[in-house]
Amino acid sequence: MDVRNHLQTIKQGFLHRIVPENLRSFGIGVQWLFFRALGTIPGPIIYAALIDRTCLLWQKRQCDGSIGSCWIYDTRQMALTFMAISIVGNTLSALFFVLSWWFYKPEDSLDANEVDQKENGIIEDSSAAYPNPVYVNE
Repeated sequence: MDVRNHLQTIKQGFLHRIVPENLRSFGIGVQWLFFRALGTIPGPIIYAALIDRTCLLWQKRQCDGSIGSCWIYDTRQMALTFMAISIVGNTLSALFFVLSWWFYKPEDSLDANEVDQKENGIIEDSSAAYPNPVYVNE
C-alpha cells in the first residue's frame, strides 16, 4: 500500500477545510504550482548530485582528460543516502502538517467575503429582509 496516496487525500482534505469555498480552485492551483516548482525542478538536481557523490570510479576521456560518467558506485553509501533523503523528506512533511494543525484557527462557517461584507454592513440578515416569501404558480 502506498502511503503517499493517503497523504495526498489528507492534504486535499486540509485544503478544502482551510480555504474558503469560492477560492478552492485557486487554492488547488497554488498547491500544484508549489508542488511542481519545488518537487520537480530541484528534485532531480539534488538526487543527481547525491548520486554523483557515491561514485567510486569515473570515466576519463582519452582525448581531453575530462570526466565522463560514473562506472562504479558505492551501493552501500547510495542506499544510506536515499534512506536519509526519505527520512528527511517525510520528517519535514510531518513537521509541516503538525505546524499547520497547530497554527490553524478556524473561523465560523461563513466565507471570507461574507464575513467582510457582514462586518461592513453590506449584508443584512436574510430572514429579516424577506420575512414572507411569495411563490407564484404558473
